[in-house]
Amino acid sequence: MEASDYLLIDRYLQGELPEQEQPAFEQRLQDDRAFAEALRERQQMQNYLKHQVQKPALEKRMADLWARYFQDEANTDSADPKEGIVVPLWRRKPIWLVAAAAAIALILLVWNPFQTSENLYEQYALHPTLALQERSVDGSSLETAEQAFNQGQYEAAYTQLSALEEQLPENPQLKLSLGIAALETDRVQEGRAQFEALAEGDTALQEYGRWYLALSYVKTGDNEAARPLLQALAEQPSAFQQQAQDLLQQL
Repeated sequence: MEASDYLLIDRYLQGELPEQEQPAFEQRLQDDRAFAEALRERQQMQNYLKHQVQKPALEKRMADLWARYFQDEANTDSADPKEGIVVPLWRRKPIWLVAAAAAIALILLVWNPFQTSENLYEQYALHPTLALQERSVDGSSLETAEQAFNQGQYEAAYTQLSALEEQLPENPQLKLSLGIAALETDRVQEGRAQFEALAEGDTALQEYGRWYLALSYVKTGDNEAARPLLQALAEQPSAFQQQAQDLLQQL
């Protein structure tokens, strides 16, 4: 692996690889195991960085727990004994019980068994950067749509991309991005329609269509519908082979 190979992988993950170069990239993933492994490692790194963003929420939750439970306990312990305040046994908070509650809250914030589908979707939905290149469309419209999508403003992106779809009905990257924006704004059926069109089509984003179609079912908790799609991806060398294998083990 050379430095240029890693730059190529980064361009691919950021959605900056020209469409005409993507078939050669996909073919190399099938022929070059080291190259495919480098892509998988880069995707895992992105996944790690994405979850690092959740740390402030974790810290806030633990601070709230401390203020709510431990501070109450400390205030009780520091009360003036001359006051003769008697706290009924049933109202006291044993320190081990409070600690256990905090530990459970910590676990549930990181891994919530009651929101498995949503957590799995967030873990694996690493969206590519949108970079449309169309000379036939007003550049400001493209820039507005790209900026909204890449900043995670999916409601605005959905509106902008829907308008652009009328001008670019056959653009596969727009279809993918519009499908993602629809999925992120709970327009699940609209998103699936875009992903199905890509999955059944003959473009460099065919596998993206299959992957996101599977993720749409994971998001809604329909694991039975997701499994055959993931199984097909897991059995063939592709950019999503490893992710599909990992996700299957967690369903």
